Amino acid sequence: EARARAFPVFVVPLPVPFRDVISVVNRALASSDLRALQRLSSMQLYLMDALGEDDPQGAVIERLAAFVDATVLLFAPDGRVEAATSDAPADGIWEAISDVPAGLVEFEVDGWHTLAVPVAAGQGPTKWLALTSRRARWVTRVTRPAARATAPVLAALTRLSGMAREQER
Repeated sequence: EARARAFPVFVVPLPVPFRDVISVVNRALASSDLRALQRLSSMQLYLMDALGEDDPQGAVIERLAAFVDATVLLFAPDGRVEAATSDAPADGIWEAISDVPAGLVEFEVDGWHTLAVPVAAGQGPTKWLALTSRRARWVTRVTRPAARATAPVLAALTRLSGMAREQER
């Protein structure tokens, strides 16, 4: 039954105290959490380094797509795609996003598994960052934090662009 449901199975000899089993599991989880934290920290530095590029918004989106191995779309508040790393069902994704309150959401559209997070750039309407893939279960322990960490970077870039336009006027 475990194999049919893809559950892991392991055998612990009877003489092994239960506390030793718990200790091994806790160490494995702590090690996994540490690796996830290190990956997330590296990703944040990688994203911040993109701010020095000629097109920082495009560089941030491309780097996020490479980091999570997915297609990334940035939607304007009106649903127009501002940037995309590859083809994806943008209309269906926008329709699903526009029906939910601002916050991290996960859904499926036409076989595309999608994670979306709002990009709030001040008082105005909200942009949306969507990460999507055809692969089932592509969202890992670092995917959600990566999306959450990228949203404020994109929001700051939006504010900086607005300030630059104002100064040019």
